[in-house]
Amino acid sequence: MHVTCPKCQATYELKHDVQHALLVCHRCKSEFTTDDIPVIEKPVPSSDSMYLASKRKKTRIWPWLTVVLLIVASFGMQYNQDIWIQQAQIRNILAQLHYPMQAQASDWLILRNQSHRQWVTRQDGSKVLVLTGSIQNRLNAAQQLPQLTIHFYESANTRPIQSITTFITMPPSLPDIRHAPYIQPDIDRTPMKGYEKRDFTLVFEHVPEHSREFSIEVSLK
Repeated sequence: MHVTCPKCQATYELKHDVQHALLVCHRCKSEFTTDDIPVIEKPVPSSDSMYLASKRKKTRIWPWLTVVLLIVASFGMQYNQDIWIQQAQIRNILAQLHYPMQAQASDWLILRNQSHRQWVTRQDGSKVLVLTGSIQNRLNAAQQLPQLTIHFYESANTRPIQSITTFITMPPSLPDIRHAPYIQPDIDRTPMKGYEKRDFTLVFEHVPEHSREFSIEVSLK
């Protein structure tokens, strides 16, 4: 409980069980008893005031909680964007809307059943390897032709003995192929329309003749 000096109004806090005590004020040195002065009880907060204080604390938390949730959501959207933007249907829609996307190998399809190899003897007696194939644009939007990487194997299920990355060129004629040295035609820079297929012919001069198998894949390096 609180007691107040009747002379200088200095306030002191005493235990609740103190009764009939003689007190000396430290400020004015006057003497008084607890029976001579009114006791000031410390107000006990009501349930309504406690509810309001709790409500204020919760109200202050919500703005910070909202900010945290927005930050977490933005990171989640960024992470999920890398996943759903790889879907073919989504990429087709974004391509038609001219949305800037990073090219990926799955935008193209090498028609493997149309890929063939043939050794051709040139005028000087040397041989060159001629690969023919077809590529398809899998997006419903025009794209520039990608580079291709060709892996040569001595036999199936072995490591490649040689890998070559090259551009798709304009189709060479047979006299051009048989000419030594081989003069590579210009790069085919004609954009491919959506879902279009295009044949290609690739000529390689320095490939080991003991290579029996090959594979073709799209290279975006």
